[in-house]
Amino acid sequence: HPQQQRNSKPKVHGNAGLLQWLPGIPERGYQQPGRGGWNLLTDVWMQTLDNSAIAFNNAGTLNKVGGTNTSIWSVPITGAGAINIDEGDLNLNGNLAGNVVGKLAAPIAISAKAILDYGQGGVLDGSKVTGAGTMNFNSSTTVSVAYTFAGLTQIQSGSNAVTFENPTTIATLNLLSGNLAGPGPVTVTGTMNWTGGGVSGALVIPAKSVLDIKTTSNT
Repeated sequence: HPQQQRNSKPKVHGNAGLLQWLPGIPERGYQQPGRGGWNLLTDVWMQTLDNSAIAFNNAGTLNKVGGTNTSIWSVPITGAGAINIDEGDLNLNGNLAGNVVGKLAAPIAISAKAILDYGQGGVLDGSKVTGAGTMNFNSSTTVSVAYTFAGLTQIQSGSNAVTFENPTTIATLNLLSGNLAGPGPVTVTGTMNWTGGGVSGALVIPAKSVLDIKTTSNT
């Protein structure tokens, strides 16, 4: 089970070095205004006990380098600091859309065997998402700039839309639930598996690409 880190008041840490979150050693703090780094060496759960408009303002690097299961980050992440997922699953499910910033424009690198569950919503700079792992869109999200992720993209946003504002190229796409929306267009260069949800935006399936439809949806 992930270690739980909870606090009713936001803490500020001026971290300019390297903070390593080790198994059994919780570290309190939701904002990282310094230029240091956080290494998650085990699976953790970062959350808040109240509804304050707080955020983890990452100005350094956040690295998930340990823990083969899921780390849950229930405090919205903002800032331009890099996020690197080397293994396991990083679940970002804080409410970014309800935060005053409302946008994440940080470089996000997802390694081949790693997963990012993006559930914090708001606006995501799609051009900053790189790697060969799995990118899951779990909530209503607006993807700005050009999203060209080379790994597996999955839309599983329930009844909510994932909106692509700019031309998008996706290697492999699974549409499980939710709505693929936006002017895009979204071009799938490999295989798209459509098992749930709908499409209201522009979708392009070029020659030699595959669209496998296994749903009764007609939108």
